[in-house]
Amino acid sequence: MKNKVVYLLQFIFTLGLIFIGPKVIANTLSIDSQGNLGPGIQYQIKGNISSINDIDNGNLTTSLNVSNGESPKTIKNLLLDGAIQITSQSRFSVNSGEVALQSSQDITFSFEKVSDAYPSFLITDVGKTQSGTILDALVKVENIRGMTIGKSSLRFVHDNAGALAIEPTDLGGVDISYQFQNHETHGPVNLFMLPVLGDIDWGQQTSINGKILGYGSNISSNSEGLLTSNDTGTNGLSDFPLGGVLYAFYGNTLTSTFNTKSDGTVDSGTPGFDIFGAYGNVKNIELNYPESQVNFHYLDSLSKANIQSSSSITGQIFNPFNFDAPIISNYQLANDLSQAHISGQYTANQQDVNLYYDKASEVIVNLLDSETGKTIQSPKILKGYARQSYSISPPTLSNYRLDTKKTNKSLAGNYGNSDKVVNLYYDQASSVTFNLMNGSQLLSSHTLTGYSGDTFTYIPPFLTNFRRTQTPQKGLYKNASQTIVIPYQVELGNLTINYINTVNNQTLLPSLSLDNKVGDNTILRVPYLSNYHQVDGSPVTIKQLLPTQAQNIYYEPNRYQLVVNFLDQDGHSLQKSLLLSNYFGFTTSFEAPPIKGYELADGQVQNLQILTVNPVQVLNIHYQPDTGSEHFIFEDEKDKQVAEPQTISGKNGTTFNFVAPYVKYLHLTNSNQALISGKYTAQKNTRVVKYTHLQAKLDVYGIDDRGNVLRHITMKGVEGQSYGIIMPGYWNLKMQNSKYQRFTGIYNSQNKVIVVLYRHVATKLKVNLRVDGQIKSSFTVNGILGDHFSMKVPTLHQPFLTGGTNTVSGTYTQVNQTYNVDYHYTQSRISFNLYDSAGDYISSHSISGEYGQHFNYSLPSAVYDNYGNVYYAQFNRNLSGYFGSQNENHDVVYQYTGPHGSYVPASYQVPKENNEVFRIKLSDVKAENANFNLLVEHLKAQPDQLRLQLLSNNGVVYVGGKPYLRGYTIDAWGNTVLVLTPVQMGLPNLRHNHLVQPLLLKQGQGVQVMFIEVLHVTFGFGMAQVVCLLAICSH
Repeated sequence: MKNKVVYLLQFIFTLGLIFIGPKVIANTLSIDSQGNLGPGIQYQIKGNISSINDIDNGNLTTSLNVSNGESPKTIKNLLLDGAIQITSQSRFSVNSGEVALQSSQDITFSFEKVSDAYPSFLITDVGKTQSGTILDALVKVENIRGMTIGKSSLRFVHDNAGALAIEPTDLGGVDISYQFQNHETHGPVNLFMLPVLGDIDWGQQTSINGKILGYGSNISSNSEGLLTSNDTGTNGLSDFPLGGVLYAFYGNTLTSTFNTKSDGTVDSGTPGFDIFGAYGNVKNIELNYPESQVNFHYLDSLSKANIQSSSSITGQIFNPFNFDAPIISNYQLANDLSQAHISGQYTANQQDVNLYYDKASEVIVNLLDSETGKTIQSPKILKGYARQSYSISPPTLSNYRLDTKKTNKSLAGNYGNSDKVVNLYYDQASSVTFNLMNGSQLLSSHTLTGYSGDTFTYIPPFLTNFRRTQTPQKGLYKNASQTIVIPYQVELGNLTINYINTVNNQTLLPSLSLDNKVGDNTILRVPYLSNYHQVDGSPVTIKQLLPTQAQNIYYEPNRYQLVVNFLDQDGHSLQKSLLLSNYFGFTTSFEAPPIKGYELADGQVQNLQILTVNPVQVLNIHYQPDTGSEHFIFEDEKDKQVAEPQTISGKNGTTFNFVAPYVKYLHLTNSNQALISGKYTAQKNTRVVKYTHLQAKLDVYGIDDRGNVLRHITMKGVEGQSYGIIMPGYWNLKMQNSKYQRFTGIYNSQNKVIVVLYRHVATKLKVNLRVDGQIKSSFTVNGILGDHFSMKVPTLHQPFLTGGTNTVSGTYTQVNQTYNVDYHYTQSRISFNLYDSAGDYISSHSISGEYGQHFNYSLPSAVYDNYGNVYYAQFNRNLSGYFGSQNENHDVVYQYTGPHGSYVPASYQVPKENNEVFRIKLSDVKAENANFNLLVEHLKAQPDQLRLQLLSNNGVVYVGGKPYLRGYTIDAWGNTVLVLTPVQMGLPNLRHNHLVQPLLLKQGQGVQVMFIEVLHVTFGFGMAQVVCLLAICSH
């Protein structure tokens, strides 16, 4: 690929791609390189690369070996997170240099005088490191070769994929440095990178500072480290490694060298190169550190002695480690001294970690008899681990009690490395029985219980009619039970018998007094009392227990009934009889109850006192009637109940007035029933009140905001009946209240009207005046959906337009409607017919445009006929004017001037299309040794023209100061054709406006130049359009 070299500078993650030029054969780079970035940091790169894809598919491996103790966090300061590239946030800031043109990401520097400083500028936000440092790049031109003051320039611009395009014009070469800086502090930042250069072809020469890891087979390196390509073209990095170079770079300042041609000459075109940019990446960069070790020691928590052999784990320093404490038989991990899961980081120095374990042990608890010292039952075993606490809860033993005095050892403690023994002593349960005896008679027996070794004290009790003969007894409990006899003697006493009424506790008979021995029994005969009965449980046999003793015999009065009847004056029962009862001889108080509709008859007493004297007594209470009542029923014309029935009551003979209730949606059939009057009687009367339903009517109108009735609905029914209505919708109207779209209700009026309002929908009509589809003018008209519109249109009063209309009309059919009025430009063509002075036709030229459009057109300075004769314009060739409404034809006469001497004063137009040829006939140069020079000027004022002049000189044919001895090509007429490329002739790229003094074409001995042809040729894939000169010569 001609004109541009691509530098792709990425961190080891990112390498660039570019696709330009023809396909060539690829080769393979075998990379195996290592080096130092500094003390204790080495890199190693290894792999086979047959294509650019091998850089990031794992074939190329890269690692850093760090042995200086730097942490991964510090190393990440050297590594990029992504690519060095220009983004939308990047900005160009000029420090020095003469700026010819500048935008935010595009700067062109010019060189107007020798003293101009070399360009320097800062690009912000070009990347960041893996530690997060934002990077800027200070771009500085260090040296320039082959510069022409006032002519050379250097452009820097944001290119594809974030690359920086560097385009020198009329420069032989340029050296540029790129310093990476901290965006915040502006200090330099060291980076480790793998720059990739691609698309080095067509004799270009380049390099950057760094270690060469490998390059393609079309590239050679000289002693200065410059890489020069042969004339092979490459298809960018699609052919990589052909045309490519892989470097290793470490530092903060990257420098690049670029020569447009390897022979030191200046390429007058605009070659250049790209640097930076995001294209690909290398993955899984390996950071290697020295190995380190962590030792784990397993110790007894109490003795600190080893309980099993130590173990170790190894890994690279700064790498994390995780370790789980192992399970050791008969031990458990001491969680307060050690962790079950240990994590950390390998360090430069070996680490030792002590893991403490508690040993398993037991506490043996013996259960012993405190009197005999013998085992009561099997020992209790407590199990745990050293340093753990234990607490003994003495068990409860049947028929035993813990001896807390003899068990003086602590019942709590900590497990140790050896087993412990704890003795618990228990006292056996025992008893002492005391028999209280009157001779051989057992009066009472008492038993005391306790535990062996305890002291007992027994005080004999006082027994009624008996006397104690011994003092209190004392002693000790033993494992065996004991029995002790205590003697008593008998005493005399008196018994009194009382006869008591249980209801009022009054004495019914005189008391009876009897004498007896304490302890003897007395049999009584209980006397009978009229209207009383003996209470169950009164004793008939009484034992003398005390010297003076009393006994009550209880009687209860008999209970008799009283029946109370409630009768009218005719003796009929008014309500259920009441049954009362009371004791014999007691009075009952009774109040006659009220009975609804009745009152006590004359002579009857409200409150009564009744003495109970007979087993059955009857009391009759007489009543007479008090009030009357009226019952009302409410029905419609179909005898259907329309309200709840009502009942009123009052004193017999009194007057009543009853108002008929209001019933919604109904009215009284007979207005005389509005107020019903009468007198209460003893009998209950029923009256029917009649109601009639009211007829109802509803009218619903749908009306728009212009007063038009859109819909009228009439509904009929009776009041209280429900109805439902659905109103229609209209495309050009909107209901003001949407609740009336579908609504329901109840008839409640004889004539009710509901109005539903519709409003017209507003819209806008936009009228566009368009010329060939492009809007030139527009206006907006407001309207209402469904309305018709008709309006005049302001026309575009220009004679070169056709179409359009004066009025537009139609109907508003949608919101925000558009109407287009289309015009068209009138096209015309101007033709120039070229004739010679004799009137013979040579050729034609034509131009086309729109009516009224201005044009500038230049006819060619010279033309050829079919015989190769040249004709020259003897008039002003630069034409201007305006296209008319119709096509035009103009005749132009060219003059034939015949053979020329040593000077051709005319200018010749540069061809516009590929393979278009203008031939200059030099038939006047005939002598074998006639000498001339051909001067070719590219005019700055007319950049699309060349000026060719013949000058006298002597010598042989020279190109670039050297004899031109290459082979010749024979054309179809048998002429020798000497092909001179634009580089050899020194012609510039026609995209730029420069004045060029080309090399001299010299005619030498034995060579005769017959014609000079100017040929338009496009090279490559649209990269450069240039002009070639072909000298058609003869020997």
